[in-house]
Amino acid sequence: MSYKKNRRDEASFRGVSFYIDSSNIKTGRRYQNHEYLQRDKNYPEDLGLATRLKNLNVFVVGDDYDKKRDRLLEALEQGDYGQLVHPWMGTFDVTVGEAEVIENRAEAGIARFSITFIPYFPQSFPTASINTGQILSLARSLLAGTVLESFVDVISNISTGLVNVRAMIQGVNSAFDIVQSIMSDAVETIGSVADFVDEILNMPEKFASTVEAYLAQTENILDRFSSNGSSYSNSLGAIGGYITQTTQLYDKSVLAGSETEVATNAINQLVEQLLIINIGDEVAAMPVAPATPDFNSSPDVDQQTINPVERPDVPVADDVIAIRNQILDVIWSASNRVTAEQYQVLNNYRQKITEHLNAVAESGVRLETIKPMTTTSSLVLAYRRFGDATRHKEIEQRNRIKHRSFIYPQALQVARVTNGNR
Repeated sequence: MSYKKNRRDEASFRGVSFYIDSSNIKTGRRYQNHEYLQRDKNYPEDLGLATRLKNLNVFVVGDDYDKKRDRLLEALEQGDYGQLVHPWMGTFDVTVGEAEVIENRAEAGIARFSITFIPYFPQSFPTASINTGQILSLARSLLAGTVLESFVDVISNISTGLVNVRAMIQGVNSAFDIVQSIMSDAVETIGSVADFVDEILNMPEKFASTVEAYLAQTENILDRFSSNGSSYSNSLGAIGGYITQTTQLYDKSVLAGSETEVATNAINQLVEQLLIINIGDEVAAMPVAPATPDFNSSPDVDQQTINPVERPDVPVADDVIAIRNQILDVIWSASNRVTAEQYQVLNNYRQKITEHLNAVAESGVRLETIKPMTTTSSLVLAYRRFGDATRHKEIEQRNRIKHRSFIYPQALQVARVTNGNR
């Protein structure tokens, strides 16, 4: 598109319009030049980018030029920063430096200004932030201890001779499958669901010790995200798998009020809360994404084929919020089956999970809906949208694109783009 089509007729500052005669920008880098005694060479020390000053020569004109002049003077003399709309350079947040107004008799009906605008950036200060992931990991040990203590207490106080083993095997079959999938190394000596029931009924302390050892092995969770090359999408997928497994419990009913029911529910509750602890581990391992700088330009496609754009992994806020709501449903369902003491511990764990996922979601990107005007490819769409052609897979997976070369005009969900103002 020609620059003439993007050019405005007027400029404005704080909503006050004027015309620009000429403008120049002072830029470059700041250097401290060091000269040394008895040496013929200097050393220029780079102090960073120089402030990009915008010097404008502008004017207001017309029968009411005096009113326009006074409005512009008032806008220039206000404190804090304002928005400068430049006819051909765009929009900037600026503060006003030196300004001068010039009027002469030969140019009746016109007032000229010489203004220096200084880029404005919000001042940043060191801030303290709560490590919600660490707080969640600390709440883990309290929940684990309460779960195991309650399990051993319930099993130790039932009459095992009154338990219908066959009915109990049917009732805990799903729990056994889950234990084998998440604790395969710890329970390798338990070969069948019958052996599983036998150990729990006759040696509940031994099984509780096995679970405790498993939890101790997975306790160091905060470094797991970065150490094993994980990603937000992988973590959310793992959490979704645990949530699915919780729905498989309690799928068999046993005689209400019987010893069999008490023992069966004790096992299912143990496994359910073990899954909740694993969910919390995955949540705590997800870091709050650091703020990333915005870039005003991107390498062309040819350059990206040689040297692909490297970008940090950032969570999608909508996905994090969705998985958070699913987790809350799981914990709420589990809370309806526990004692008052366990309820308080689970409720505390739920709050810590919510706080951390809220922090993760806040650091992520939101989704928005776009609609291509013509048939295009995901590669072109990703480059136009993000300046990064490699993100075509992200668009394809989220929108279930069947053929990447032919995306028909349709509503697509993509990450929202934010542009920095330099």
